[in-house]
Amino acid sequence: MPQAQDYKRIYDNDKGPNTGGMGAICPVNVLTKEELILVNKYMNTVVKKLHYNGVLYAGIMKTNNGIYFLEFNCRFGDPEAQVILNLLKSDLYEIINDSIKNKPLTIKWSNNHAATVVLSHVDYPYSKLEKPVKVEISENIDNTVKMYYANIQERKNQLYTTGGRVLNMVSIDNSIQQALENIYNNIYKITYNGVFYRRDIGSNYKIKNKNKIPNVAVLASGLATSIEALFYDDKTSNCIKVFISDKTNPYLLDKASSKNIPYIHLPYKEKQQDRKYYETMVDFLRYYDIEIVILCGYMRIVPDILFNEFYTINIHPSLLPKYKNMTGDKIHQLILKNRDKFIGCTLHQVTKNVDEGRILLQKQSILDKRLFDLTLASNSYHVKNQIQTLEKHCIYKYILNYSKEKTTYDIDINEGNKFVDDLKKQKLIKNDFCSSYIHKGVQFGASADGCGTKLDMANIYNFLEQIGIDLVAMNVNDLIAGGCKPLFFMDYIAIDKMDRNKCNKIIKGIIEGCRICDCKLIGGETAEMKGIYLKNKLDLAGFAIGEKIFDLPKKNLIDTNCYLYGLKSSGIHSNGYTLVKKLWEKCCTYKPKIEDILTPTKIYYELMELYKTYENNILGVAHITGGGFHDNIIRILPEHLYFQLYDWEFSDIFNWIKYESKLTKKEMLGIFNCGYGMVVITNKEIDIGDKIGKIIRK
Repeated sequence: MPQAQDYKRIYDNDKGPNTGGMGAICPVNVLTKEELILVNKYMNTVVKKLHYNGVLYAGIMKTNNGIYFLEFNCRFGDPEAQVILNLLKSDLYEIINDSIKNKPLTIKWSNNHAATVVLSHVDYPYSKLEKPVKVEISENIDNTVKMYYANIQERKNQLYTTGGRVLNMVSIDNSIQQALENIYNNIYKITYNGVFYRRDIGSNYKIKNKNKIPNVAVLASGLATSIEALFYDDKTSNCIKVFISDKTNPYLLDKASSKNIPYIHLPYKEKQQDRKYYETMVDFLRYYDIEIVILCGYMRIVPDILFNEFYTINIHPSLLPKYKNMTGDKIHQLILKNRDKFIGCTLHQVTKNVDEGRILLQKQSILDKRLFDLTLASNSYHVKNQIQTLEKHCIYKYILNYSKEKTTYDIDINEGNKFVDDLKKQKLIKNDFCSSYIHKGVQFGASADGCGTKLDMANIYNFLEQIGIDLVAMNVNDLIAGGCKPLFFMDYIAIDKMDRNKCNKIIKGIIEGCRICDCKLIGGETAEMKGIYLKNKLDLAGFAIGEKIFDLPKKNLIDTNCYLYGLKSSGIHSNGYTLVKKLWEKCCTYKPKIEDILTPTKIYYELMELYKTYENNILGVAHITGGGFHDNIIRILPEHLYFQLYDWEFSDIFNWIKYESKLTKKEMLGIFNCGYGMVVITNKEIDIGDKIGKIIRK
């Protein structure tokens, strides 16, 4: 069975007396291979000596001095059973039946992860209640969690408990972190007098399984005390890329200067428009390639222009949803007035609804009872200090443990496709790879395209000599896919400040690209636009015209007897680089050489000859660019048809992207060419490229 880790102590950070278990996570990799061999040896000994059939459960404690067996059990403890059995894919009855009959066991496990958190009474494990209390369960609990009742009774459609461990909440998801977030965003919807649960289940495991630390921006109106643990730890201080404050803040400036972190004072003028203010802020955040924005004592409600583009989180000085929509001083006073036993903080995602974003992490501790006997001013100060200590650990732990399951592809392909649909409705474009125009009986094709983030990488790493080939390729390949022979090409270079050296390198590549496809470079435009582009930034666009020689695509002739042939790519080509740039710059271990990352896009001019050779067999050609295979192949298919791709082995560079980004193979095929930059649809098997799929009915 997969390893499970349970949490025995009653309070957070493994404090307080032992219990029957306050939560568990599964699977984990706590035990090493050597330790697992030792465990297997002892457990097999028990099974053979006792001639045992059934479930054997070992409770193990791992210490710096090795592992210790605490017990052997023929049944699970509650938390462990709930996480392990929720990952079981095989039929439990068949497993039990085969075990009784001494048959070999074939057991399949899910690749998902499971977590459980126990809700107990605040008096557990010391005592139970003499009188039952009502348990209320909200109807708003979502379907990402399950509930298992423990000490709950029902009387006349009302639930009651007498304390102890009351119920468990379980979630199964694609990561332990996600499963725990599901639980902690639902668990507070269960209420009864004296409700208690740990807020740190799984957090000590996640810290050992860390990926890359994200780039962080801190927005602060005050001293930004809550990020001090993050700031002063050498493992994490480098992740803070910029401080931004709306106030004159000498203390924060000194703090930033001490670590050579940029500090930006962005004064907020009450009469100015919010949107303009935050547009300026977004430009700064883009420049520093920020992944997470932390609001740290930031005294403004931020608009969607910020949190829609950047993952934005806020630290709140209470255990939300308790004391939501309140500021620190008010919360401290209410904590004392209500004589709260526990205090804490919540790190949550920022949304349009204040303090209602997804809970990411909470920290709690027992409030020192002596504070109730001090003066109001004095004890509020101590409460504030205790909460700020928790806030520091909360932010530090979240950033240190932060792990997106996938490194996101930030280009919104769906929104781009909707825009294309808008243009189609206005009859401004068709669904072809190039636009068509008939002049004096001659049909022409036209295309316009750029190089995207690949240009930025070429600029940063001084590979601009080749980027011109990419620019030509992205345009003429669209013409070629539409059956057009490229005739002439024009370019547009926009740059923050004129740089002859850079521009000459780009033009050199454009000339080479035009030579490859027998296309004339007839002119272009270079614009210096300091007010539009950041320093040392530029953009390119290309425009190509070709003559329609071959009638493609022949949609009316495509049917389920047709094949897909792939023409090999030279590499990544020119799309997906928003993701590739992130991966390459953050990868700490093996990564491809920059020249392999920036290999120029292949120009498929050989298709002009193949069209002649197989004039009656080639029915359509798709240029595999943004949107991958799905979005591009369906452009040349009749409405009632789709395609099926065969499986093929990715090259090293695409395997690297897949591994580093944690994208699935299907997701890779929806973004990258994965080895084939052109797909040709034929009505019979012919000798061009590799056969990679077939046409099927929808």
